[in-house]
Amino acid sequence: MAPREAAWDFPSPRPRLPRGAVHVWRASLDPPARHLERSLRVLSDSERRRAAQFCFERDRRWFVVGRGVVRMILASYLTIPPHHLQVHSGGTGKPALSASQAGDVEFSVSHSLGLVLCAVTCGRRIGIDVERIRDLASVTSLAGRVLSPREHAAFQTLAPEQRQAAFFRGWTRKEAFLKACGAGLSRSPDRVDVSLPPYEPARRPTVDGDPRHSSRWWLQDLAPVPGYVAALANEGDQALPVTCVQWPEWL
Repeated sequence: MAPREAAWDFPSPRPRLPRGAVHVWRASLDPPARHLERSLRVLSDSERRRAAQFCFERDRRWFVVGRGVVRMILASYLTIPPHHLQVHSGGTGKPALSASQAGDVEFSVSHSLGLVLCAVTCGRRIGIDVERIRDLASVTSLAGRVLSPREHAAFQTLAPEQRQAAFFRGWTRKEAFLKACGAGLSRSPDRVDVSLPPYEPARRPTVDGDPRHSSRWWLQDLAPVPGYVAALANEGDQALPVTCVQWPEWL
């Protein structure tokens, strides 16, 4: 499946999320300065304390805006003010709403160098990952550690100028799947086979060659902004339809 080139639309004040669909929100982590304070106001006390511990202003700003945007996005689906949302991290670090607030709302979040994506759906596990394509001098050795044997064989056939983008596309597919199934990096990524671009589209993932995983999960590539790649994983019997939404508050 080719990366989705769908337009990133602006949402209604209270978006409606049909069952069996996914909304993927996109927001910049570098908004106008006046919005930083708004993001800070909706954070929990523990999030504010964590923000104060960052040594570098850019990292602090990205943390505050990223957490604030996600709270405001989730609040747009729920009848709960964003600062009252109880967001916690499980054993693998995946954020989740408290059971008493979430209902059947599921979400997944990913950040990369100034961009955040937040996927929201109902009643199904999902995972999202975004990465900025960047030069990594160690990409060849890194590929040998995190790609499956089949993926690594395909990687070695690529021209040098194709390897950076192919690696990051494959990595986002793996991360999206691992987030969706709740494993995070507790499961070694080289055990997960998701296929490797540019010649192979996103497909159902397998773990240790076990086809049973293929019947439960679907992957699709997303095109967030030029220079970035992203992937979405969902549980179910088909890839869920995706609506891409631009967070409007920073305009």
